[in-house]
Amino acid sequence: AWPMLTSATKGVLGYSSRDDVNNELAAAEIAKAKYAAAIQSKTVSEIAGDDALREFAVAAGSAAYKVNCVQCHASDAQGSKGFPNLNDDDWLWGGTAEQ
Repeated sequence: AWPMLTSATKGVLGYSSRDDVNNELAAAEIAKAKYAAAIQSKTVSEIAGDDALREFAVAAGSAAYKVNCVQCHASDAQGSKGFPNLNDDDWLWGGTAEQ
């Protein structure tokens, strides 16, 4: 395939690795949809009691932390200069799962 300004020519036999990626992303969205729906309808305690939901929630939370929080709180959650340590026992809004 040859890259063009806004797209690319079709590869040999019309193959496109972008189509493969799009198909894999669509399959992943379908696979996680049932977990996301279940999490929305349950309490934190119910999620913690369900091994599959807890594993999904922890993995999703880890990914969200890496994208949104690591810049200020560091990869070990110890906090960078001027940002709180998330590993200590000082909680602003309580330390239980529900809070």
